[in-house]
Amino acid sequence: MLFVIAMGMGVEGFCKNLIHPNTAITDYFRSNTANTGVGASWGLKSSWESSNDNITWNPSTDIPTSAANTITIRNGFNIDIKSGTESADQLIIEAGATLTFSNGSFTLDDGVGTDMILAGANSNFIISSNTDPSIIGNSLVRINSNAKITLSGNSNIGLYQSVQFSYADASSFEYSGINIPVIQITFF
Repeated sequence: MLFVIAMGMGVEGFCKNLIHPNTAITDYFRSNTANTGVGASWGLKSSWESSNDNITWNPSTDIPTSAANTITIRNGFNIDIKSGTESADQLIIEAGATLTFSNGSFTLDDGVGTDMILAGANSNFIISSNTDPSIIGNSLVRINSNAKITLSGNSNIGLYQSVQFSYADASSFEYSGINIPVIQITFF
């Protein structure tokens, strides 16, 4: 194997650019910049970048769980939970980003503060699975203005009417399921 070191780069700089640290389960996670504008699966390491300081980002060597410091789905990204058993806490879906729960299982754990934030314009949480996500304990979900939850699977609409879901003015809840829902609250 032949390695060429560019002038002025030095061995230290060469090694730094070649080696990526292993991801710790408590790292910060964000959607991988290499996947901008395309759908990516939550369960694939290649869908994520990780950082131990929220400043320097590397390709992730693991997938995020509720043990992560924060998990951010960035503007222009669609992350899909298609299979497996996934969990989150301190999940941020930025304006223009989407999380789609289409199959498998998804658990939102109850940590400190708000556990899931749909941050703004065109941030979406789409539930097309016939299984609702598990909302543990007193987990809190905040849907900011111009953000939307879309429920199209055969799900329990009552879950999204609970006090655990906080809908800001101009936020949306869209239901297109099979059953006629019983609406028990004013969403916004």
